Amino acid sequence: MNQVKPMTFSELVDETVEYYTTNPRSLDTNRNNCVYAGPNGERCAAARLCDESASDFEKMDNNEVSEWRHVTHLATLKPEYAHFTVEQIGFLQRLHDLRRNWLKPNGEGGTGGLSRSGFLYVEFIKKTTEQ
Repeated sequence: MNQVKPMTFSELVDETVEYYTTNPRSLDTNRNNCVYAGPNGERCAAARLCDESASDFEKMDNNEVSEWRHVTHLATLKPEYAHFTVEQIGFLQRLHDLRRNWLKPNGEGGTGGLSRSGFLYVEFIKKTTEQ
C-alpha cells in the first residue's frame, strides 16, 4: 500500500505564493487589514488550511489578537495540513498579511506575485523552518 508523503513546509509556502499570485488576498477594506474570512469568500493563508465546517472564522477575526497562535483553538486544520506547527502557520499568515510582500497589496484581481521583500521573507521562513 502506497502512502502519500506529507507536503513539506517549503512546498506549502510555494503553493501559497502561487495561489495568491492569481487570487486576491483576504482583505477587509473597511478595517484596512487582512482577515481570515474575506467579504467575498476569500481566505487568508492560514484559513485556507482549515476545515470550514469545524473552524469559527468570525470569532478568529474578532478575537482581540488575531495572530494564529492566539486563535488556533478556534480552528481545525484539514488532515493534510495537521502536521504543520503553530509557528509554521504563523509564518504563512505573516506572508499573507504583510502588504510589503506583494506587488499588488490590495489584491485587485490577484496580487501579481511577490515583491522583493516577499521573496526575501519566503527565503527566510523556508530557512528558519528547515528540519
